[in-house]
Amino acid sequence: YIVPNLDEAIAHWKGVGVGAFLITRNVSPLQNAYYRGEKSGETPLNIGFGYHGDMQIELIEPLHTTPSIYSEAVERQITGVHHYAVCVEDFPANYFYALDNGYEAVVDSGVDGLGRMSYVENSDTGIAPS
Repeated sequence: YIVPNLDEAIAHWKGVGVGAFLITRNVSPLQNAYYRGEKSGETPLNIGFGYHGDMQIELIEPLHTTPSIYSEAVERQITGVHHYAVCVEDFPANYFYALDNGYEAVVDSGVDGLGRMSYVENSDTGIAPS
């Protein structure tokens, strides 16, 4: 979820049984990143990670106005689920499968062989698995 205030969002989620939360502040997790095909600038965030059973809830407070998937969500007024994440054994195969099936890369980040992630979206359905 993209949230305007991480501490208030954590208090809300704890109130419905999610937590404890691991909190990172003023971090820029998207290194070596491209946003909509252009090299991305710094995107500092406050992030809280909590669990409800096996499901991770990620709360993201953007601290920047740099063009990014996070500032785009704020501009588009996306207040619900921002993305779903899945871990895969073969990132390139899954990535190209998504692209071959109507998805577009919104964010590409990471280093091949070390760790990669992407946000992909389908213009018919919005942001999809990252």
